[in-house]
Formats: sequence, C-alpha cells, structure tokens
Amino acid sequence: MGTCRENTGSSAFGRIDTTTFSAKYRKAMKVNTVTTIIATAISGLIAYGFYAFWGGEQASNLHYSTIGSALIFSLVTLCCAISVNFETSRITTVIRAVAGVSFFIGLGVLILITKLTNSLPTLIIVMGILTLLFSLIVYAVSRSGQ
Repeated sequence: MGTCRENTGSSAFGRIDTTTFSAKYRKAMKVNTVTTIIATAISGLIAYGFYAFWGGEQASNLHYSTIGSALIFSLVTLCCAISVNFETSRITTVIRAVAGVSFFIGLGVLILITKLTNSLPTLIIVMGILTLLFSLIVYAVSRSGQ
C-alpha cells in the first residue's frame, strides 16, 4: 500500500494538516453492519404495515408518500438507535436515547396524520420537519465533544 505521508497545505488561516484532520473525523462514527440490516428489515416491515392497513384509496400519491415517509423516517431513526457508535459512550447513549424517542414520536405522528387528514403537503411538511430536527439534534450532540 505504501506509507502515509503528512499532507499539509497553506491557507489564509495557516498550515492545515489534512491527514490528522481526516483521521479525526474518520473515527468519529462507526456503523455496525448486522444491526443496520436488522434496522432496515424492521423499517421495511413498518412501511409494509402502512401499505397493508391503509384505510384510504389504494395506489394514491398520499398512500405512496406515507409508505415512503414511514420507511425513511424509521430507517434513519432506527439506524441511529441501534447501529451507530460514536467516539465516546456518552455521546452514543444520548444519540440512541434521542433516536428511540424520535422513532416513537415520528411513528405516532405518522399514524395520527394518516387517520386525521388526507393532505399530502401536511404529511410531507410534518415528517420533513421531524426528520430534519432529528438530524440537527444528532449532529449537535455528536459534535459536542462530551
């Protein structure tokens, strides 16, 4: 393979050691493959549940959007809850707790939206905001350095 040499460059802020910089962030997060596969299977089953027990018109845009929202939101939150490890156990524990709570809140909100309204924009906006808020919280906690 060869040896790893120091990779420095200059910028307006001085010399930057890119080898150390990339090594620092490369070890920041580890993903367990087996539990990611399990999280994907659980998310697929949840999405299939929304497909099978749909009370409205089948094969509509709202139906497919609900299935997609259930799949994406549950996949993101479950992967963070069970298959991602961060540099310290404290950060990992906090993110897993936030992901677990977000998973159940998101699932409950999705069930309420499908039962109470037939509005596609409401579904997309609410689930999008929940997903982005979850991502923002996970990012903030992972960069806190605790």
